Amino acid sequence: MTPEYVWEHITTRGDEAVEPSVALMRHWFRVLNTAEFGTALPTPKFQVYEDFDAKECGWCECDENSLLIRVNAPFNRERGQFLATMMHEMLHLMQYGLTGDMGHDEWFNDRAMFLSYKYGVDV
Repeated sequence: MTPEYVWEHITTRGDEAVEPSVALMRHWFRVLNTAEFGTALPTPKFQVYEDFDAKECGWCECDENSLLIRVNAPFNRERGQFLATMMHEMLHLMQYGLTGDMGHDEWFNDRAMFLSYKYGVDV
């Protein structure tokens, strides 16, 4: 898959409703890992949860024993938002692989802004 495929998908279908699932996360992880990360990211475990009181759309948990990307379903029922959340959490996964740490530092923010501009979604 290419960045052009992702961009076209977001621009033509970004407003469509989706039901987040582990299968959907797995599919888009593979697509985005190929299109944006050169297949460099290790495949984490995936989890969908529902927390209407939470402030986050997703969460990435990494340590030496496990990698996990979680998506908060109530905030990801639109395709564009779901893909933005996946890219955001995948950036954290990349950050952990490079530095052993995660956070919204300058490195992360620069890459998130680049992806936001490239795809027209708020990564």
